[in-house]
Amino acid sequence: MENFNNISIAHDEAEMYSAGIAYIVIPKDIDRAKYIDHCYKTGTVSIVSGVNGYTNRVPIDQSTINFITFPNTVNEFGSAVSFLIDPVQKVPIIVGVYNKPDDVGELEENSFRFKRKFQNKIVDIAGSSEKSYLSLGVSSDTGGEVNVNVHSDDSSGRFNVRTAGDVNITASGNTSIEQYQKLTITTLNEDDEADFSTFEQESDTNKFSSDNHEIYTKKLSINEGEEAFLLGNKVKAFLDDLIQELSNITVTTALGQMPILNKAQVLIFKQRTESLLSKIAFIDK
Repeated sequence: MENFNNISIAHDEAEMYSAGIAYIVIPKDIDRAKYIDHCYKTGTVSIVSGVNGYTNRVPIDQSTINFITFPNTVNEFGSAVSFLIDPVQKVPIIVGVYNKPDDVGELEENSFRFKRKFQNKIVDIAGSSEKSYLSLGVSSDTGGEVNVNVHSDDSSGRFNVRTAGDVNITASGNTSIEQYQKLTITTLNEDDEADFSTFEQESDTNKFSSDNHEIYTKKLSINEGEEAFLLGNKVKAFLDDLIQELSNITVTTALGQMPILNKAQVLIFKQRTESLLSKIAFIDK
């Protein structure tokens, strides 16, 4: 393992400040990525202060280490941190992280913000009790992702979202919902919960339940959509006219033009066209 303690400086105890502000640094002659990985694994960092000099393997708590920024090179400073000197071991311990002089604070009264930035990529969690909002944001030139995962071995986990108002989902790309059992969407009457409509979908079944179901569309396709629907009222009117016209056919006999013998039977078909109409589906062009 590389030596991550190669620039520690021993100080005269009488010359050491018991508290102060220092900066996160990267030791010389050490691979930056490997060193930072070591810091996260051990909960220690390297710091430099104007009075106490360089110190490696400085303990830092789990909360603070989440918000420090490591410098890109050994000639730069990372986050500003505060430290106290352990009176027994005579070594510094990091107790907080602060803005550097050139950092711009984005906090407001009665609010909080956790923000990390890498190049042009930003992850931001912010909230305000005064303005009643909680914000989770990911900003990037390309990509970006937010994941929420609830796992249980027996598939009994739950993810609940409840709001006393509207829910808005906007996507500039595709929206996909995938589930393995049953999807149920129910819309209730706010004044009467016994009045509702329900859509249920399983892997091989779709079911819609409602007292009134209306579809408004310029084009409705079933399967490949190669055949047109018949318009019930227009078909009935056409058949009625056709039956009436057929019943008016005459034939030439020795007595002259006479109606067909089965005219009465033909007219009976007009009474049956009403039964062709559906009472629940209304289709227009």
